Amino acid sequence: MKSMHKLKTGALVAIIGVSGVMAASMPGLASAATGTWSRDYTGPHGYTHQIDGSCASGSGCTRTKVNTAPGGYTWTRYGTAEGNGAGDINRSVTFTGQGGSSASFSWVR
Repeated sequence: MKSMHKLKTGALVAIIGVSGVMAASMPGLASAATGTWSRDYTGPHGYTHQIDGSCASGSGCTRTKVNTAPGGYTWTRYGTAEGNGAGDINRSVTFTGQGGSSASFSWVR
């Protein structure tokens, strides 16, 4: 979760275009996905988050986060959403951005 991958700005389009494939191939993602989700959110720290992933019944959601930094670099973070029991379709998660700024939001699969 703490690793950062810096990419040139031009790579952002490629990341966004294949984010669904990336999410599907992430370790720990159950094979029987029941829904997919995608959302953009601009936090108070000025970063734009694009989140794509899949939810499987009885498990958390795996998500891909793409941050666009004001400096022109992007980095991705992978993980599993916390909270919400099996069967819930309303899920929420908090991301912590560079410098400790955080942003939270929810989505419906």
